Amino acid sequence: SKLRPGTAHTTDASMPRTQLRYPFAMVAKAGSATASTVNAAVDGFVDTNCNIAKSVMDNKFVKSAGQSILKVHAGVEGKVAPFTDKAKPYVQPVVPYVEAVKPYVPPAILACMVMCTPPVLFVLGLVAFFTAPIWLTVGFLTAFIWIPALIFAAFSAGLMAIVFAIRYFSTPPGNTTAKRFWRNISSTTWGKKIFYVTLNTPTN
Repeated sequence: SKLRPGTAHTTDASMPRTQLRYPFAMVAKAGSATASTVNAAVDGFVDTNCNIAKSVMDNKFVKSAGQSILKVHAGVEGKVAPFTDKAKPYVQPVVPYVEAVKPYVPPAILACMVMCTPPVLFVLGLVAFFTAPIWLTVGFLTAFIWIPALIFAAFSAGLMAIVFAIRYFSTPPGNTTAKRFWRNISSTTWGKKIFYVTLNTPTN
């Protein structure tokens, strides 16, 4: 087959020069172009939104409204301060006990959630079973609305997942992981045979 420009792959001067086979070279080129386009689009979108937010915050009406809110907040704090000072003697003794209990709150909440999940699911199942004629009928009559919406949501979720994956593998941690994975599979005997083609044979 006719050789096309690809990514050169050499390990030693005495070893044959190799390059990616044409299909894999095209896939690599297309992936690189797609990643560059997506990153440029996302960066442009973020920059545009930042500029819009900055222009909105710099607007004189927004600044005036912000200053008014700050004045109202300061006035409320000033009015509440006397009552807060009066309550401090009653609140302060309780603070050490609250701080001591804090480390145990997340496990306790998790345990409560685990214990409550089976009965809640059981009740929801019963409700769904006895109301099935109603929601099945409603679902059938409104299928022309929620089925396209579901397809659109699935497509949007897939597109967002692809964009997030491209953004992740374009950053140093993700890029390092991708390169390590490629190195591991392309350096094997089968990887060299599948992905690369020899350009020339070394002469003695």
